[in-house]
Amino acid sequence: MRNALIFCLALFAGPSLADEAPHEATAPPATLPFKVGVATVTRVDYERLLNGTVDAVNETTISAETSGTVTAIYYDVDDFVKQGDIILRIKATT
Repeated sequence: MRNALIFCLALFAGPSLADEAPHEATAPPATLPFKVGVATVTRVDYERLLNGTVDAVNETTISAETSGTVTAIYYDVDDFVKQGDIILRIKATT
């Protein structure tokens, strides 16, 4: 297989190498017919803006078994709450 590959390369490269004449050195044109710029590598963040509505999978209503005043709130609307987390503190009133 390797010998066949070398033979094919020699077969196609041989005639093209024999026909080449030595190139004379030519000076590049003084001005180019187009604008030339410098390419730079830059990171571009991919961003897509979409319109839509997101609904919660699980939703619940919270109610207290006691009366009182809320003294501290630890979570806000749309925050993720794990089971057992304290959501708020209530000071009991009598």
